[in-house]
Amino acid sequence: MVDKIAKKDLGILLKESWDFFSKRWVVLFQITLFVWIPVLMAFPLAGFLWTSYYSLQKNNPELLFSFKVILAGGILFFTLIGIFTAALLMDKLIKVTIIDGLWKKPEEKYYLDFFKLIKDVWPKMGEFCKTQVLAWLVIFPGPLLLFAFGVFFLGTKMTLEEAMTLSLPLLTPGVLFYIWFSFVPYEVILRGKKGKDALSSSKGIVRYDLAKFAGNMLVIIGILLFINMGLSGFLKLVFSFFNSTALLNLGELIATIVSNIFGLWGTVFHFSLYRDLRDRYPGAKAGILEPLP
Repeated sequence: MVDKIAKKDLGILLKESWDFFSKRWVVLFQITLFVWIPVLMAFPLAGFLWTSYYSLQKNNPELLFSFKVILAGGILFFTLIGIFTAALLMDKLIKVTIIDGLWKKPEEKYYLDFFKLIKDVWPKMGEFCKTQVLAWLVIFPGPLLLFAFGVFFLGTKMTLEEAMTLSLPLLTPGVLFYIWFSFVPYEVILRGKKGKDALSSSKGIVRYDLAKFAGNMLVIIGILLFINMGLSGFLKLVFSFFNSTALLNLGELIATIVSNIFGLWGTVFHFSLYRDLRDRYPGAKAGILEPLP
């Protein structure tokens, strides 16, 4: 029975997520590289095109507002946004699928076959994209418009920085929506929920123990920020003795890579927290939801 499933405290969640992460981080990082390296390769091209645009502005200002230039800039911008969004969705879809598949067998050898993996997750891609975009449309536009309105209204009476600071509370609904719908990917990918059903289910699970969700996520975010800042500061200190810009840049690159690797622990922790909250959610007892295996 669901009501007999013991509540896992923070220590247990940290331990089980760390145990999984420490054994499977290589697989998860391979997915990160597989998804994001092609995306990152598109940005140097964007940089080149932006440089060309700047040169055009400098040497031929009369062409700056021509229809073709504006159209090309718009196409470039929305293409990059589309590529980034697709990579973000694919990254989440693959990682959730992999973590769920390996959760009960952390010791089992696993060899990542990207082409087979893409073939396996592709049927879920369409519904996952539609539902996740729906969640984003609920989360972001309203609070951002409120924030922009606040900055615009207050900006007539004070400096821009002061207006932005005083308008920050207007983003609170967006933060709350983000928390409510943070389990949407799991409900779509693992439970086959769609659209509003996935949003409603995610919200119900989070609200069931909102204090635990918020407290635990703040702890893991704090730990990861501490690791990130500590590592970055340590490497900067070490490489500063060599008085070399190249070595300082190398230190920042190493810190970024290691921080991204540890960030995967946060992904696993979030999944572990989802399992705990969802298995104890009263909806499962009523037959609305079934406990995870």
